[in-house]
Amino acid sequence: MVHDTVDLIEYVIETLANKRLDLVLVYYPSKYDFYWFVSRTVSLLKRYYDKKLLNEEYADFKIVYERLEKLMKTHGT
Repeated sequence: MVHDTVDLIEYVIETLANKRLDLVLVYYPSKYDFYWFVSRTVSLLKRYYDKKLLNEEYADFKIVYERLEKLMKTHGT
């Protein structure tokens, strides 16, 4: 479920963010608010990643962090 959610976020940012975001993100007034929410998630995951708390037990979250961080560094900035 976590990976599917990240897949959806990637799809929205990579393909739909520059087209008709008003149809995709009905509850958010702009794409910048959406980017802000994603960046806050990346920041939270980064704190645990830096403290080495994302180990084998939380390998899925480590993968999520790496995917979202790459996404925000390329499309979010």
